[in-house]
Amino acid sequence: MELKKKWLKYLGLQVNESKTEMCIFHGNTDGSLLIDNVLISSKNDINVLGITFDSKLQWSSQVSRVIKGANNSLQTITLIRKYFTASEILQLLTSNFYSRF
Repeated sequence: MELKKKWLKYLGLQVNESKTEMCIFHGNTDGSLLIDNVLISSKNDINVLGITFDSKLQWSSQVSRVIKGANNSLQTITLIRKYFTASEILQLLTSNFYSRF
């Protein structure tokens, strides 16, 4: 068992190597880990629980992704609004558009 695997087991963590991603938040963002003969290379950005983090800890990619999703929701609501009452439209906007912000 590799040292990294022992360290993870000691901390009570279990890792699915095929789904694991890594991002280094430092000046040098190149790096890699080897866990059970699976090479995990660092990426410039990763998505964790719906939030996009980039290696420079800037919010531009997260903001762009949220705006794109909100615009898609708004476009869909605009197309179907004639089938709903004003209060139902407000509920759709609140749950599908405003909630993204």
